[in-house]
Amino acid sequence: MSLETQFEKNLFYEKYKQMRPESRNTDPYLHVEPSYLNIAKCLRIFGSVFKEFYMARTVKEQTELAQIFNNHLLVTYVMDAFRDRNISTLGETLVNPNVADLFFSIETLKGSKNFSEANERIARNMLISPWANRRPVYIQYETYNFLSSLEREQFTKTQNLAIACQIDVVKNHYIIAAPLFMGTLTFDHFRNNEDSLTLSEFAPLWFETLPFDIMEFQVGAEIPSPEAKTIKAAMVQEGTKKVYTKMLSLLTKTNGSKCKFICADIACVEANLLGKQPKTAILNVNLDAEKTLTMSTLNQAENALIRLAQTGADLLIIQHSGPIEVEINKTLKTIATPPHNPRRFCLIDGNFSWKILNGAGLL
Repeated sequence: MSLETQFEKNLFYEKYKQMRPESRNTDPYLHVEPSYLNIAKCLRIFGSVFKEFYMARTVKEQTELAQIFNNHLLVTYVMDAFRDRNISTLGETLVNPNVADLFFSIETLKGSKNFSEANERIARNMLISPWANRRPVYIQYETYNFLSSLEREQFTKTQNLAIACQIDVVKNHYIIAAPLFMGTLTFDHFRNNEDSLTLSEFAPLWFETLPFDIMEFQVGAEIPSPEAKTIKAAMVQEGTKKVYTKMLSLLTKTNGSKCKFICADIACVEANLLGKQPKTAILNVNLDAEKTLTMSTLNQAENALIRLAQTGADLLIIQHSGPIEVEINKTLKTIATPPHNPRRFCLIDGNFSWKILNGAGLL
């Protein structure tokens, strides 16, 4: 199934596609609505200067609204500190994990049925990781740091959360990390304007650029899709590397930028995104067009997603001449959009590639 078909079968993508590209490609401030917050750990980990800075700006009233404001303020300042220190995502950290390492990313936390009991003070949940051949990671925390009993109950269910953590234990067969805070993503924050606030329902899946939002690829926007077998035959005949080269040539020909290959499967170039020229890294794994690109393939390709993230590009693209599995969309988002430093990302499968090259007269 093509990415385009997946989009059409998903209500969120249907709404997302209907947005004006100018709205869809804005970059509002991404905030985390905390459900769990270890205030003492947050203040301790960054030292006395951070603590004094935060305490000087808190509301001193003993009210519920004041506490809510102070909690959000602390999360904001911790996220700022993570950004300034260039803290990595979990996937990047797992390449060489060490005790006391920090990480911050959107992860899937497996539900724990046992800790719903009132006397359970220490809980442990396992992260469901897409990274093959990596040690399992457990999040261990004190349950009294939940901000409400309702939010505590949510942790009996598997859910996607923004998780800021510090590693406490690194063993041969597992890793244990302690969270500073955990919560859901939102644009509801004083750093955003009113227009951004209306987009909060999309925050968990934001920062994806669709292929035709990129000016150089708009030539394929009005090209109708033929039967899947026609696209497959054309892509196979053309060859994976040749398609990749032609896609890159479109970018450099249109805006006059230079293409630099960081390695055999990743090239850096500037794309034109609604008047902005973000530094763009494009990954293409040497895989035949008739084969589906999977997370297993990317993990085997010398941690291709990690290498893509570490290019430092502002727009991360995966291009393949054949199908791309849904799991890659989720994992690329995890790597590209850590809450403290989100970047844009894009997936271009064989269907999109065929339309773009056909529209440009390159097929």
